[in-house]
Amino acid sequence: STPSPSEAPCLQRSSIDTLIDRTLPTMQRCVALLAAALLAGRGEAGEFGFTQIRQPMIISGAHPFVNGVYTPSKVIDNNTDQGCYSKSDGDDAYLCMSKVGRWVVQAKASINISDSGYIMSDKSYMMGPELAGPWLEWDEKKWIVNDAIVVRPESLTYSSTVAFMTLGSLGLTCGIVWLAIDTIPHAREMIYSMLSAAFTTFIAYSASDSLWNFLFYSGIKYFPRDTPFMRMFLGVFMFCGCYFAMMLVAWKCQYSFFRVSVVRWLGATVTAYFGILTFTTLQQEARKNFPIEMKDSGFSVESAELVGVVTVLAFTWVILTVFREASKGLRNQRFKTPPEVPWAKKSGDTILWQEQLELGEDAVSILVESFMVNQTVFFFRTRKLPSLGEPFYRFGSHTGVFWTSAAVVFLVAAVAIRSLKISEGGNRLGRVTENSVAMAVSWAMFRMLEFVISDFFPDSDLGPVIMAFVATIGVVAVLRVLSIKGAEWFKDDAAAWQYFVFITSLCFGNISGLSWGIVFQNCIATVATKTIKYVENINPKVVVNDELLRFLYAVVLTGVAGLMWWRFILPRSTLNTSQHKSLIDQEADILEDSL
Repeated sequence: STPSPSEAPCLQRSSIDTLIDRTLPTMQRCVALLAAALLAGRGEAGEFGFTQIRQPMIISGAHPFVNGVYTPSKVIDNNTDQGCYSKSDGDDAYLCMSKVGRWVVQAKASINISDSGYIMSDKSYMMGPELAGPWLEWDEKKWIVNDAIVVRPESLTYSSTVAFMTLGSLGLTCGIVWLAIDTIPHAREMIYSMLSAAFTTFIAYSASDSLWNFLFYSGIKYFPRDTPFMRMFLGVFMFCGCYFAMMLVAWKCQYSFFRVSVVRWLGATVTAYFGILTFTTLQQEARKNFPIEMKDSGFSVESAELVGVVTVLAFTWVILTVFREASKGLRNQRFKTPPEVPWAKKSGDTILWQEQLELGEDAVSILVESFMVNQTVFFFRTRKLPSLGEPFYRFGSHTGVFWTSAAVVFLVAAVAIRSLKISEGGNRLGRVTENSVAMAVSWAMFRMLEFVISDFFPDSDLGPVIMAFVATIGVVAVLRVLSIKGAEWFKDDAAAWQYFVFITSLCFGNISGLSWGIVFQNCIATVATKTIKYVENINPKVVVNDELLRFLYAVVLTGVAGLMWWRFILPRSTLNTSQHKSLIDQEADILEDSL
């Protein structure tokens, strides 16, 4: 007999519940890694001649009416732009994404317009239904979790075209970056600094995203439940812990400029990304709760939401200012003298480790504050508050005109603030404020690219790859020009030039590193799914934890990226202009001798 679908709407997801559920943006199964490329087959040709991978889905473990093969449908969900799947045996059952972002098997009459159905995914806004479990089933009274329900692709034949384009784009990008590292010392210094920022951003995004998904969705006993309070609690714990660890490690390693540079780059970026997760969660909760608290104050719902969002933005600015001042006071009181047991061999005088640490703390504030400014502008425009890795193109115009205009406005504001000279005289607050507004330009450019690429490749899995490729090439081109102009602007002020290099590299490296981080997180999801299918074919009794497997793959990936950064990128990024000039001269002598 046909089961009765739920008459009640799907469980409503608050804005906070999207923080982890939507961490894999754009096309979830976008590309395969090299392992997937070697095993790949051909997919379905898309509009632009590229290969797409919307495969049939098999549902098992549910009611017999629901179980079966669901083939891709040409019907598009007006709410999510996500394709649906129709059951191939003729029953009126469709697998679609509902209004609240959950994948639902529902009746024909409710396709694309209703939030009711037979089974429903626990996760929201996942790009593929096979990634959205565990699954809930309607028992005529309420939704209950049914661990027996499995939704998986009928076959895992990922596109060799997509895999080739991924690796080809990455290789071509590396080649262009290599060519950009020319014989001009200023250009080489800035490019290496950008690469350092890109690598640390890649590592920070991959680590925070994988850790959050593993903690909340692995289902391991005694792991925390996915609640707003728990997200904020763990976020505050990780952010504060990383912030204090930066100071402790820099103090213990104060005899090694190289190790202190690790704190300035990697430590600061990881801390910032945990801060972004934490304050975004707080902002989403404020947007949900302020209308409730202010319902008797005469404010409309929209105005109360805006007040909540702006309040959290101001709160973030104040908290980060307090953190910087508290760190300075703690260093003067507790870390004034060198450690008795340093973590680096003493080879001379103590380096200016506090200055390097302050650069790292500035970077944390700049990244977090600029993202929150960007979020506030996004909310003002679309009434939505997406998280860091969400598919931004779901929340507004696809033309990218708005974010292009926003980038111009942020740039003009940064120039105007710069003209006020509030950062002169060692005014740290003014310096951070000035550069936070400038950094907002890079976030606006990132989202503008997200919109534009999604317009040209709305259903292609090449979208994130092309975005990462375009972002990296554009960043290298802009930095090549800025290195020449910046050398003229700061030719009489070496300290100002060093800070300009650091901030500019941070802004543009963030775009490139985050773009590639999104691509490879999607790759990890693809390879993990393929691995689980392979294990099931060998031994169906073996149960593989999907989130644990993704977490392990992410650990390996970030470890390899970290080793490359430590061994090859970081040593060059710590050199100043004169040291790069000496290195270029040595390379020229070696080349001349070889010829």
